[in-house]
Amino acid sequence: MPENAGAVHSWDISTGVDGPGTRFVAFLAGCPLRCQYCHSPDTWYRRSGQRMGAGDLVDLIGRYRRFIGVAGGGVTLSGGEPLHQPRFAGEVLRRCHDDLGLHTAMDTSGFLGDRADDRLLAATDLVLLDLKSWDPATYRRVTRTGDIAPTLRFARRLDDLGKPMWVRFVLVPGLTDAPANVAGSPGSSPDCPPWSGSRCCRSTGWARTSGPN
Repeated sequence: MPENAGAVHSWDISTGVDGPGTRFVAFLAGCPLRCQYCHSPDTWYRRSGQRMGAGDLVDLIGRYRRFIGVAGGGVTLSGGEPLHQPRFAGEVLRRCHDDLGLHTAMDTSGFLGDRADDRLLAATDLVLLDLKSWDPATYRRVTRTGDIAPTLRFARRLDDLGKPMWVRFVLVPGLTDAPANVAGSPGSSPDCPPWSGSRCCRSTGWARTSGPN
């Protein structure tokens, strides 16, 4: 068994929705949420991933280092939920950031944000924070589990650290589009940091930007 092994579901080269530039995106396996509109439900369970050492994944990423560097991109850990495997995710991010000199991003719901230690966040240049819903009842209905409080706590922590974020909110007709829910999104409450600007997020939502990209 590789030292500090993680469960990696798959990987891809992506442009536009997983951070700036062209990026190597590693989808880690395992997530505590069961979102109704999840684009990758096949990553919900850790057993769906292939066991891989952090060094092995970084070696694979390193093969594309020159290409993604020239393309102004970097590496994004997605899922699933990267913070379902915080030790593995942290080591991969640190090695990509410090050893390969690549821009790093983490796509997370923030529900497990308390698992992200300072070293992991220091090695993360950008957090793609997926806000499922501002309203607690809607959040529960969207995710079928969990609550919004951990995500808001994580967002505030990132803001206090000055960590760049793309805050993403997916507008789903009949599910998250209630006026009170949309009006209560980040930036309109002291419980969550403000945003500025917007960018298209996949095919169903908008990403709000907090802090520099």
